[in-house]
Amino acid sequence: MCICTPSVRTMICPKCPSVMAERLKGNQNVPREAEPVLAQISQINSLGKSGWHEVVYHDGQNWKAYEGSKTFNDCEQVVRWRYVKELMPNI
Repeated sequence: MCICTPSVRTMICPKCPSVMAERLKGNQNVPREAEPVLAQISQINSLGKSGWHEVVYHDGQNWKAYEGSKTFNDCEQVVRWRYVKELMPNI
């Protein structure tokens, strides 16, 4: 069950059934599966709006954070992303 407020349901929340349906239709621009990306992440909750950057990946259906991160546990959304290899080609 989604814990988002109705005004937030248009965002990318893995718990929102409507978002999952749109994602399955292919309407979301996502990176290659399991490829690390630097993402601009946004969250709206009762305290307001916050944003940050984090290296994350997409598993083919959902955005995932790396071990130790709690990102995507509370309706966070990826606003923009770039492949890490593009930003740091020599690593």
